[in-house]
Amino acid sequence: MNETTQSIFITCSLGFEEALGAELSRLAPDSPVKLEKGGVSVDSTLENLYRILQRSQIASRSLVQLKSFAAHNPPMLYSQTRRLDWEKHIGPHRTFAVDCVLSKSSDHKWQDPNAPRSTLNNSLGTALKIKDAICDRIRTECNDVRPDVDRESPDVRVHAYVKDGKCSLSLDASGFSLHERGYRVAQGEAPLKENLAAACLEYTGWTPDQVLYDPFCGSGTFLIEAALKATKALHHLPNRRYGVKHWPDFNPVIWDRVAREVKAIKLEEKPKLKLFGSDQSRQMTTLTSRNAERARVLEYLTITTQDFFNSKPPTETPGIIIMNPPYGERMEANADFFKRIGDHLKHYYKGWNVWMLLGSKESLKQIGLRTAKRIPIFNGPIECRLVKFELY
Repeated sequence: MNETTQSIFITCSLGFEEALGAELSRLAPDSPVKLEKGGVSVDSTLENLYRILQRSQIASRSLVQLKSFAAHNPPMLYSQTRRLDWEKHIGPHRTFAVDCVLSKSSDHKWQDPNAPRSTLNNSLGTALKIKDAICDRIRTECNDVRPDVDRESPDVRVHAYVKDGKCSLSLDASGFSLHERGYRVAQGEAPLKENLAAACLEYTGWTPDQVLYDPFCGSGTFLIEAALKATKALHHLPNRRYGVKHWPDFNPVIWDRVAREVKAIKLEEKPKLKLFGSDQSRQMTTLTSRNAERARVLEYLTITTQDFFNSKPPTETPGIIIMNPPYGERMEANADFFKRIGDHLKHYYKGWNVWMLLGSKESLKQIGLRTAKRIPIFNGPIECRLVKFELY
């Protein structure tokens, strides 16, 4: 990849495409974005790719697209895959892995009845066929030397997306999911992924001059991500690994230039953030403090151990409440839990804007507050709603 633009697909969890698009428009304003299901497409320079990898809080993976082609059966898939010049992307002494996603076919009634039916119906078998083609190509071009496969921690990760007899192959520049910040020393029972928390914050419109309060803070993900965003300190996080660094055409000069640019972002003075968190469990509030310390943002957080139903606003000035209260099986024995949340907010938090991640329509009904906005999202496999309440 050189300084000409190349097509990149930046992935995110379903429902967060708009948040990711807004963030990428700030990070790389000269690279127009296109929202798609499960991510954002962008024609990016190498420098902007490196910038997205180093600074995006919402992205999951950055896939540099190589080629798309028709592939209705395993022999066709093998033949088309082997034609690519893999030796330019994977050195013979590197390790690699192939991740394959088989998507359900489109509605058959709109398909050409004469079009060939795809027999690629197993993701593992499809990935193995792609792996064989890559190995055979590199062995032929590199004096009978071929790379090894490492499923757990490969140098280069190849991504395949197959749907309706078409295969798209990409290289994963991330190498690992970008939500893995490295600051969690431990986590609670149902932790929210870091990039999902950052995306929720993007939707709330929170700015560093506003009060932010999480009364069910758990391991502190919302608050830590808010502090990282405000202090632009994502580059400080330890042990970050990137797949792009193992590519033969990795450009350390451009990478280091972007890294210096990130580190050179200076704030006129340390922001006086108003980030408050509480949880009824001392174990959780201790965990929040430990995670925040590892992320180097503990000084910006005020954490207390208290039951939400005994809480009062942390400041006289109303701000934003964001919460991911327990839901699902853990709440079956406490049917009035969400009603109590709604009642407490109504009585004690007038003037605040509340954003709540809810896992069921029933819990939304029980809260008993008028909704100002509902955003359908996915928290892993769980379909949720990010709901806004304006308290008057």
